[in-house]
Amino acid sequence: RLVDLAGIEPSALAREIEHSGQQVVHNWRQQFTKTGSFIRASWKARQCAPQQGRDVLEMAAGLSTRSAALLLAGVVLAWGTNWPVTKLIVHDVTPLWATALRCMIAAAALAPLLWMQGDFIIPRRGDLPVVFCTSILHLVAFSALVAIGLQFVPAGRAIVLGYTTPLWVAIGAAMFLSEEITRRRAIGIGFGLAGLAVIFNPQTLNWGDRNALFGSCLILVAAFCWAGNIVYVRAHRWIS
Repeated sequence: RLVDLAGIEPSALAREIEHSGQQVVHNWRQQFTKTGSFIRASWKARQCAPQQGRDVLEMAAGLSTRSAALLLAGVVLAWGTNWPVTKLIVHDVTPLWATALRCMIAAAALAPLLWMQGDFIIPRRGDLPVVFCTSILHLVAFSALVAIGLQFVPAGRAIVLGYTTPLWVAIGAAMFLSEEITRRRAIGIGFGLAGLAVIFNPQTLNWGDRNALFGSCLILVAAFCWAGNIVYVRAHRWIS
């Protein structure tokens, strides 16, 4: 492989190496299937991954498959219980205040932890637009719209609508990042859109109930905001 790259100018060589690393990261699932080991697959990806993705892979390198599965289950449980808890909170606190309190608690908990680990980073000027974008579209718009929508929509329906985000990310990445919509992605998008059609079917959603329709649309807009932020972050090259 290195012999094939001989004679290529440095910038082109860097792009080629980065592309190779991205291919390994994108094919991480195949590596996991072949090796049967979370550690080996993450190590393989870390060795070839671009620098901006290595930090995340470093965190995963020391995990066994069982530990990774337990952490994933913990994340699913935390994210799942967050919605009914938020629905309870907005009965007594306004949605914007609920969002503000959520962000303040997270900042107060994570900032000292990152500082002690030496991972507290002040963004450089070139990274500020994407930081502000994440703050506005994800932390504020998504959280606030979901909190408002939960006042009118059951938590179970809200979760399904809110986590349609991957559908819009796949479509947005194809439109703005020229990412290919593979056959599997197309099938997944098709099933997801079919699920949305079922949710908004007049037999399952009373279109005469304007509050329920308003709340459902707000949470769908929240999913759009989160997806837009993810696409923008993926297109950004970090400096910090």
